[in-house]
Amino acid sequence: MTSLSNLPLLSAITLGTLAWFTSAAPLAQLDRPSGEPPGQVLEAEGLLCDSPVWGVFIASTTRHKKQFEDEFSIEANYDFLERTEIPSPPAGCPVTINKEACLLRLLQGLQKYKVLLTHVKKEYPDNALLPHIKYNSDLLIHLIKEKMRHPERLTVLSDTEAQSILQGLENTNTFQRKVTAHSILRKLHLFLVDSSRDLCRKEKFNHQRP
Repeated sequence: MTSLSNLPLLSAITLGTLAWFTSAAPLAQLDRPSGEPPGQVLEAEGLLCDSPVWGVFIASTTRHKKQFEDEFSIEANYDFLERTEIPSPPAGCPVTINKEACLLRLLQGLQKYKVLLTHVKKEYPDNALLPHIKYNSDLLIHLIKEKMRHPERLTVLSDTEAQSILQGLENTNTFQRKVTAHSILRKLHLFLVDSSRDLCRKEKFNHQRP
């Protein structure tokens, strides 16, 4: 798991990666919240970990930290979210699993975060980041499926399962509900950072094999 102390470095890496890719895929194409379906915006070419979608997606979740600090500058600092437990998917891919299993794990994680983001939307219906997060999440899911041999192995969460996840976040305390929403966005950011890093290791290792 990526620690919060590494976030400034990760942000610098993210912005550097994003700047490198924008000549091939403009930010406006990748980060728009509406418009063409994901498949018409960017095709899955080359290594998935080299896709500019990662950089744009991570850059959008990075902006969440300022939102939290603007709202809770007196009550709590960003590290406070470390203590908030949510049923978040595990981040990254263990070295013991192959690329196909890693991609399935990423799909399952993104699917669960789409459910968790429903709680964020409920608490912050006007959050400007959410349309971009949803758009880039759908785009990344599309690209992952394009790279998989068996995307049909993804089991879609049922309405009952989704409702069970959301019920676990219910709280009568307004402050706690809002902190939970912020914790979801923070954990999504770490999920993307760790998953991108681990996938890159697997893809580039396989790419270099004879």
